[in-house]
Amino acid sequence: MRLSNVNSAITLALVWPTYLLLLAVPSTSFQSVRLAGSPVNVTGVNEGRVEIFHEGEWKDVCHRRWDHQDAEVVCRQIGFSSATFAMVESYYGSGRNNGSVQNFDCEGDEQYLEQCSFKTASKTCRDGETAGVSCFLPGYLGCFLDRTVGSVLNGDYFSSDDMTVRKCLQFCYNKKLRYAGLRQNTECYCGTNGTAYDAWGSLSNTNCMLHCAGNHAEACGGQTTWFWTTSVYDVDLARCPKPDEPSFGFVKETGAFWYGSTATFDCYTGFEVEEAHTLSCVLGDEVDELVWRGEPTTCTEIPEPTSRNKEEERNRIFMQAKLLKGTKGSVVKLKDKSSTRLIIGALIGFIICVVIAISVFIVCRKERKEKRSPKIRKQEEGNGRTTGYQLAHGVSASTSDSKI
Repeated sequence: MRLSNVNSAITLALVWPTYLLLLAVPSTSFQSVRLAGSPVNVTGVNEGRVEIFHEGEWKDVCHRRWDHQDAEVVCRQIGFSSATFAMVESYYGSGRNNGSVQNFDCEGDEQYLEQCSFKTASKTCRDGETAGVSCFLPGYLGCFLDRTVGSVLNGDYFSSDDMTVRKCLQFCYNKKLRYAGLRQNTECYCGTNGTAYDAWGSLSNTNCMLHCAGNHAEACGGQTTWFWTTSVYDVDLARCPKPDEPSFGFVKETGAFWYGSTATFDCYTGFEVEEAHTLSCVLGDEVDELVWRGEPTTCTEIPEPTSRNKEEERNRIFMQAKLLKGTKGSVVKLKDKSSTRLIIGALIGFIICVVIAISVFIVCRKERKEKRSPKIRKQEEGNGRTTGYQLAHGVSASTSDSKI
């Protein structure tokens, strides 16, 4: 009997902690929840169509009985503080998976969707019936009362018919202000560090449910009779800090690194990227915590040539210079020879022309002298007397004389 009691005690001691552990650890029927179909202009996924990995495959969530409590659980499960809106009627597009999960009935305080009651179906959701959620971006502090005149967020202000949460955050960041508050669909207010944004009290998020003018899936405050209600964000908590720069390198991007941003790196002159990586600003282990994910980039010094390489480089440069010099000398010599030949040819031609000119001149001069001598003149005059008969009958003077 005692032995049986001992065995029972040992069995209980071994089994009971295991049973408690199984109760504490949620079931793995839902291994993952993700958001799909997010707008292409959204940096960081905080809204989209809900998809669940169930029974070995991804399944769509149909919007039957889908409400804000269900959306709260989804946002909490993927790492955000709370949900902004529960989206229905395929706001983020129709489902693309086989099978679906529907009829969720959450209380709103569950940590995982599997803790809520639900039903599965072998068919996907009908067109226009998929469920979605939008979650508050990191840095959201809550919904707070503020006066209509003399706002506590009095650092700066602007309004836009295309107002979004990110646009307001960026405006306050550029103004170097700590807090950003949205109200009345289109208005953005900024507060300095230390501003008592909660001076007039806080309210539940349901009091800040006016859709932003630039994104209807985001909330931009609300309104009561005597007070404004403002959706307040901490600008510093809404972004990742500037990442550490690699040794001998720097971050290429500038400005704020909001949730979903990426950072790339480059190296200084004289160094090269050995391993290029990109960091991403993502959600961490804590709610709304933003951390960098990825491997750091490494910069290494560009090695100088070794002594052997230096000697080879000097020899190569010397040979190139020598070859270049020899080529230039040959060209110069060829040019000199060509010039000499041209000069000699021109000189010979000039001399020949001079000799010919002198010869012609001498011959002409000699002929002139001979014509001017008296003997030749008499002979020409004698020979030149011709009678009319001679001219008429074509008889020369000498012939006529002989006949007479």
